[in-house]
Amino acid sequence: MLATRTWGAGPPPLVLLHGWIGSTADWELVAAGLADDRQVLAYDHRGHGQSPHTKDYTFAALVDDLEAWLDEQGLEAVDLVGHSMGGVVAMQFALRRPERVRSLVLVDTGAAPAGPMPLEILEGLTDLGRTAGMGAVRDALQPMTAGALDYTPPRPRDLSRGGAGLLTMDPDAFLDFARELNDYPSFLTELASLTCRTTVVVGEHDTALIPGCEAIAATVPGARLVRMSACGHSPQEDDPDTFVAVVRAHLTA
Repeated sequence: MLATRTWGAGPPPLVLLHGWIGSTADWELVAAGLADDRQVLAYDHRGHGQSPHTKDYTFAALVDDLEAWLDEQGLEAVDLVGHSMGGVVAMQFALRRPERVRSLVLVDTGAAPAGPMPLEILEGLTDLGRTAGMGAVRDALQPMTAGALDYTPPRPRDLSRGGAGLLTMDPDAFLDFARELNDYPSFLTELASLTCRTTVVVGEHDTALIPGCEAIAATVPGARLVRMSACGHSPQEDDPDTFVAVVRAHLTA
């Protein structure tokens, strides 16, 4: 069973899918605001957070998980919000089971790899995680990412939350999903078949993902592209109030 959290009550349900090395905690700043008039649900992907460590870490398995989880929750059709890797899962699920997706919000994601992940470094970090725990991986990553936030977001970052998703992650999931992010085949052209309402959100400082988000918005019929100013890869954390407003506008359009 995938570890699940819920906020609010009532239809239609909204499902939030987090990204690589994340967890349901990634949505804590926005979930309550989104749940004013509906039930909001999120779960930890396999190998992440409090969900099982299964050793089958592929995007295909994550799409299977989403369908099985929807069945377990008794949810037939939902609005999906997918961030980063979660956006890949949301898009692939919408292509597989379009009748179960009312609409899509795709956040800082891509329908093709955004660029090479440093696998040699990540392999070394995985070995460290296996021997010393994922807290050691978080500590090792902090100096590497210290200069990544070279902008001032509307909401000051709580540095104590940085890397929280790593602490309970399976080291194998850490590496295997990085490999998936490097190598998954492009499905961009297939997105032209989608008919559900789609909003693509991207932080203006997420330079690696901007081209991919623009390509998705240009391919999905009728898709809307929203660039969030003063935000990076995680606009739901950089500017939660604006993020909630964007998603609520999408849901009521």
